[in-house]
Amino acid sequence: MVEALEEAPAWPLYVCFILFLFYVILGGPLLWFVKRVMKARIEDINEDIPPYFDALSPEDRKWTLEEERNANQNLGFQILTKRQLEALEASKMTRGRKLQGAHTYDILANPQYFDDFAYVSASVENREKYIIDDDDNEDNDAEQSDLVRKSLNLAFLAPKDQEKFDF
Repeated sequence: MVEALEEAPAWPLYVCFILFLFYVILGGPLLWFVKRVMKARIEDINEDIPPYFDALSPEDRKWTLEEERNANQNLGFQILTKRQLEALEASKMTRGRKLQGAHTYDILANPQYFDDFAYVSASVENREKYIIDDDDNEDNDAEQSDLVRKSLNLAFLAPKDQEKFDF
């Protein structure tokens, strides 16, 4: 039998057979034990974390709402779904735990990146004063930052809007 296990595919198959045999014999009792022990531990882990939109700080809430408003009104697309926007507007800020750091996966919410993109958020009051562009037209200063937002969301735009996109 030992010589047979030295053949190329034999020993991995033998090990798999032994593991499968243990699973068949001990699987039911082991599963019952794990469920019983882990159920008690999972109940102890409950940290009473508030829902996402309730855990946003006032600054993060303002950032999210203003970015959504700017995307809808000036850029022609939405960042949040209608359901998410309704949940954000209906949420109540908690007094306890708040999200820390970048509150969303949006790359422009991360300070390490929005500076690299020279992006000024729509939530900044008088953002046009912080944006320096090359032309003399002062009415289009926000377009520099809006172009960054639109470029980063280009993959999520409808194909007809992608074709209209022009630098």
